[in-house]
Amino acid sequence: MLSEETIASLVDCELPDEKIRQVLIELSSDRLDLRILTAFINSVKAKCAFKFDGTLNAMDCSGTGGSGLPHFNTSTTVAFVLAAGGVRVAKFGNRAASSLSGSFDLLEALGIPASIPYEHVHELLESVGLVFLYAPHYYPSLAKLSAIRRTLPGPSIFNSIGPLLHPLNPRLRLIGTSDAMVYRLVADYLLADKHTEQAIVVRSERGLDEIDPCTVTNYTELRDGKLQHHSLPAVDDVEEDQDIMTPEYSHEIFHQVLVGSAEPYFMHLVCRNAAAAFMVADKVSTIDDGAALAKELLLTGAVAAKYEECRRAYAWFTS
Repeated sequence: MLSEETIASLVDCELPDEKIRQVLIELSSDRLDLRILTAFINSVKAKCAFKFDGTLNAMDCSGTGGSGLPHFNTSTTVAFVLAAGGVRVAKFGNRAASSLSGSFDLLEALGIPASIPYEHVHELLESVGLVFLYAPHYYPSLAKLSAIRRTLPGPSIFNSIGPLLHPLNPRLRLIGTSDAMVYRLVADYLLADKHTEQAIVVRSERGLDEIDPCTVTNYTELRDGKLQHHSLPAVDDVEEDQDIMTPEYSHEIFHQVLVGSAEPYFMHLVCRNAAAAFMVADKVSTIDDGAALAKELLLTGAVAAKYEECRRAYAWFTS
């Protein structure tokens, strides 16, 4: 059994590179349990360059990645929808690891810089209700581990814990997972987490780490200290987009979604995932109501206006 001391030594890169690689390969999702997951999270968060022990009154909407499926930057787009709907969002993310376009690849294309100085994060959140936190900015000491991760044959435990390393401990969460075992572990972790008040964890039956319009999506809701399991059916007559999801294509789709002209697949993808987050934030009580709210915010131009407001604010704070 992997000890907490070994986990700490791995995170501190005190083990030989090949030993670190071997342990990460051995820690496939079917060998994970809540103890190991929690020990990894605690060890990694201890390395965070910015210490915050409180609970942030905001939401994070993130996915673990690792599905290997074509992947639009849904959660990044959803963050703007939520902010336009009055939900404070502190989104934690990174560049792509296994896909072609990660959260911060899209943000860079949108003209939003990755690194916001620590001292401006709360001010920016108060100003526009939306802030993006770039993982390497908060965990620079993990650069060596990141290099080793890139040599692995598949997803590692770091794909499982990514969203759970949020440095500001948001009280509300929407988290997507691509692995069925990790899906259950993340829900159990959030149930035990002292900072998380309400959350939804999602996984589609084909392994997408978000609510999927094309197939059944399972989701677990954390509310009132209990976990409740649900499923959401596919949307009728919606076909998945098969194009290669480069940062340039994601950028194009993002702007189409903002004006409501994207293909039905992307509109349903964004609106349904925003709906789950609106439920977590107690803005609506059903997915259908939340999707209708998201669509209204997009079609009335409220989300486009929020994006422009954020872009101007980021330009000011980083000038």
